[in-house]
Amino acid sequence: GYLYQSAQQLLQHAGIKNQLSLIPLKRLLVEVARDQQDCLFIARTQRSEELVRFVEPLGLNISAGILPKAGSDIASYQDLASHRIAIPLGVSVDRKLEQDPNLTTVASTSYAHSVEMLQAGRASALLGNIDSFRFYAKASHKRPEQLFGKPLVLATLPIWLACGKIQPSDAIILKLKTSAQQLREDGTFLRLYNHYQ
Repeated sequence: GYLYQSAQQLLQHAGIKNQLSLIPLKRLLVEVARDQQDCLFIARTQRSEELVRFVEPLGLNISAGILPKAGSDIASYQDLASHRIAIPLGVSVDRKLEQDPNLTTVASTSYAHSVEMLQAGRASALLGNIDSFRFYAKASHKRPEQLFGKPLVLATLPIWLACGKIQPSDAIILKLKTSAQQLREDGTFLRLYNHYQ
């Protein structure tokens, strides 16, 4: 999606020849914390601040929240009690919600798996990045407007370029930071985002 293409543009602009990897979020966070992965794009949250050093904002935000199945309205937190909510591993949007004993939540292996669970009737709502769920619905040849109801947005979070606490070197970080600033200012990141909407 747009983040993968943004990463390609960033590396090219910075003159860095490196391999991009698409891996599940939970594994990515573990590998960055262990300095097995260098950098990533991530929403700036309390949890992510514990794991990475933030380098530069992309000038984009994600809307995180609950995305119900089509025909189902969730107007407030109280409406969640009647839903089975799929949460991709590694996603943390609202700890109160995730730990509420009155709510039924189920872990899924990924955003794509969450969408499959909704389609199969094993979940009636999804928790996470709303754009990611829509992207995976499109990737499975479904129309998001037919699959999903109106989202309940819980947070709007800025997306940042972030790197491990130790790796990469300060010289590489400076190249990435400078390139991210330029790509944000010339509208490249926004153009890529709009392309996928």
